[in-house]
Amino acid sequence: LVECSRTESEDVFSSAPLRSLEHAQDEKLCRDRSPVFTRLFEHQNFTVQGDPIEVHNCLMGGAFNMVFAGLYQQKHVALRVLINAGYGSVSEVPNNKACMNANTLTEITLRHVGGKHFIPCLASGAMQAGDKVYAVSIWPLIRGAKSLLTIGRELYQTSSKEAFIDQAIGDPGQVAQQLIETQCALASAHAAHNDLRSYNILWKKDNAKGHQLIIIDYDNLVFTDPDDFDPISDINSVNGIFRMLKQISPMLKQVSPINKTDLLNKCRVIEYSVGQD
Repeated sequence: LVECSRTESEDVFSSAPLRSLEHAQDEKLCRDRSPVFTRLFEHQNFTVQGDPIEVHNCLMGGAFNMVFAGLYQQKHVALRVLINAGYGSVSEVPNNKACMNANTLTEITLRHVGGKHFIPCLASGAMQAGDKVYAVSIWPLIRGAKSLLTIGRELYQTSSKEAFIDQAIGDPGQVAQQLIETQCALASAHAAHNDLRSYNILWKKDNAKGHQLIIIDYDNLVFTDPDDFDPISDINSVNGIFRMLKQISPMLKQVSPINKTDLLNKCRVIEYSVGQD
């Protein structure tokens, strides 16, 4: 998970307004969203699944979840807390659907070329804070990444667009290619993300290790039988991003919209070739 805050905004990489994730440099946005929960969790120590977690600064204040940086099992992590009235006991806390979905998906796509675009859930469960118990999940902390939404907003606001694209994205063609890899990996698992919007797609520009596209938020992900596989929501989202990429990069005119037939046929070749390595 990345440093960000949920707000209402125009999405430059989509055709419709969204309640979205926006990159935030200042913790003030978390406090504006929910000062009570920010004070309750920030810079405190708790226990999750029997192991201590040090909660650091708030990264994202959303309508339904808050995300905090932290240290868990000697790893820098992102702690995602379901924001509600809390639960009276540990037994009342439901299983974390996003966590289970993420781990099932990363396991299925482990050897797929597109599997690197998904992140695993490190732990989930109940966390006692004050007199209430909260449902939490723990994820890798992704440093140096921005959502496509944030990049699009910043691009919209800058006057030096070519320089910004080179600095923030590098080659837009890589974004398109990695989106296709992601769709092929999902198709191989007969899974649909169902919220594959630009606020859930991160781009990490790294000239040394290579640029990487990362998908987050697995709450709405579903696995289906092959005969029922229908990724229409994901396809529409990705094709919308393709259209916007073409507008900012004339070199991408050759990128064609994807469809269900492509995912069920052409992507099988990618899956098979990777599986034989």
